Amino acid sequence: MVHLPIHLANEAKIAGPVQYHWTYPVERYLRRLKSHVRNKARLEGCIVEAYIAQECVHFCSRYLDGVEIRLNRCGRNYEGDKSKLKICLQVGKALHAKKEC
Repeated sequence: MVHLPIHLANEAKIAGPVQYHWTYPVERYLRRLKSHVRNKARLEGCIVEAYIAQECVHFCSRYLDGVEIRLNRCGRNYEGDKSKLKICLQVGKALHAKKEC
């Protein structure tokens, strides 16, 4: 990897900040898809079958009341409303939050 730093400056000039050309999220998603492969003779079929099953479970879980799933549970750092100060009365939430805990 001695040769890599030579090209880093040129790549930064061409592509700009790293968040615009970072492939890590894509690589993680591809790893997740590859983990569905059970039969190496039928790669695409295994991936499609597991993806459809996952989408069905995800879709059905939204209609079950009282079932805690990844989408409707509180964050692990949520501690409730413990603040008593006037400045802390407004509770903020993330931009992509679906529900308030």
